[in-house]
Amino acid sequence: MYETACGTVSQVENVDKNNHHALLQTSTDPRTAAQTLTELAKEKNYLIRINVAAHPNTSAEVLRLLANDKDYTVRKQVAKHPATSGDVLHFMAVDASNVAKPVLDPTDNYRWSKLPSDNLEAIKDVLEIIHEWRSEDRADIRLSVAVHTGTLAETLEFLAMDSDESVRRAVASNPNTPLEVALLLDPPPTRD
Repeated sequence: MYETACGTVSQVENVDKNNHHALLQTSTDPRTAAQTLTELAKEKNYLIRINVAAHPNTSAEVLRLLANDKDYTVRKQVAKHPATSGDVLHFMAVDASNVAKPVLDPTDNYRWSKLPSDNLEAIKDVLEIIHEWRSEDRADIRLSVAVHTGTLAETLEFLAMDSDESVRRAVASNPNTPLEVALLLDPPPTRD
């Protein structure tokens, strides 16, 4: 049973957890609580998970988990969500890239210690799904990461060399792009 601002799904519509229509409605309801969205993120129906990834009440931790989702459209929504952390965006950009990727060995503590995160174990978990979609060209995920205001400067620097022009333009327009990187882009962005 899932709780919304107006009660549980079964109370609202007299349905159980197997009623996908009610679960879809709950996943889009702006009153749905973060705890309910956490449960909905585990649903088999990818449409529900897409809605959870796009929902404004979804927590950063659930977004971190959904960044590993087997469905590409769920991952794309995670890349667009304003609460997605910079470290998750970084790995999504690297994983969705069709250019050479840095090798991040989970046992290489020196390199991991250089990453700006308080939760390196969670980042290592993100790497477990790389093999599933590493070879796919996901310019739209990289584009979503490039325009996200939470994207780290190091990620924007990486994306500035992307093979897709729209990704490079998005990097140029991101206010977090370091000036020295932005000036290398063609054409250079205008800064106010």
